[in-house]
Amino acid sequence: MYWVRFSPFLTLVSAIVLALTTLAAVPTCKLESTALQKLLQRWLGVFAAEQLIPGQLPPQLPVHLPLPEKAEVVGSIVKSSNNFQIILDVVQSPEQVQAFYEQKLLQTGWQKQKHLELSTQQIGFINSSSTVDNSSTNQDSTFCSLSHKAKLNIQASYLFVSTTEISPQVHLNLEVSPSKSSSDFQCSLSQSSPKIQLPPLNTPSRVGIKANFTAGSEQSAYSYGVLYTELEPQLVNADYAAQIEKFGWQRGDTKHNDMGIWSTWTFKDHFGQPKQGLLSITKLAGVSNQYAAYIEYR
Repeated sequence: MYWVRFSPFLTLVSAIVLALTTLAAVPTCKLESTALQKLLQRWLGVFAAEQLIPGQLPPQLPVHLPLPEKAEVVGSIVKSSNNFQIILDVVQSPEQVQAFYEQKLLQTGWQKQKHLELSTQQIGFINSSSTVDNSSTNQDSTFCSLSHKAKLNIQASYLFVSTTEISPQVHLNLEVSPSKSSSDFQCSLSQSSPKIQLPPLNTPSRVGIKANFTAGSEQSAYSYGVLYTELEPQLVNADYAAQIEKFGWQRGDTKHNDMGIWSTWTFKDHFGQPKQGLLSITKLAGVSNQYAAYIEYR
């Protein structure tokens, strides 16, 4: 069920981070380790052929990738012999991470792709009273290498690692062409921006927002916001829910407890494919009148 697979602070990305950390921390025999990895693959929706590697880079990574100073490898996902995802915890801001990779990769012959049709539309949780670009904390870039016949997508953003802690995190997505012929691989230096279908969510009256960040693609996306208000979470949720319905999503189940309120949603994407969504407003642990707002679809 959707409630089991998705929790307010556990996107697929952060769930993988938690799962890899858990796998690394628990000493098990080979049989138990295999069973645990199978369980994690089922829970996270990862194909059985994909290998989860906690705390390490893939052992046979075909391309050398630089890492920011003091970066910690949370884990890797080997999707195939030509497709890899690496998750890093870093101390640098998303902007500093992107500047680091642009400098290092361009020096070694990589080329940077440019996004076409950049949208100025704001999505996710928005600070209505601010003139600052609400998406500035999300950094996404793609590089291409003819010599390696590879493409590298770099996603850097802030994520909740607990209900009270926000940390910068980096995802490196490497795809290497299986062809041995250089003529079969081309670098496209331009690509269309992904059409993220998150609704723009303006802060309700009597609600302030301290931090907000959004990331994703056409396939899945999420947005966080740290809210401060004396209103009950049910009232805040009702305002956001009305905005989501106006955007075209259909409301499903709603659940609540002393910590907050959660609701499921459905809609169809640009290709007519069904999508599932989740909205949650939950209290931040140990902090009065502050809430974590979260929305996602996949």
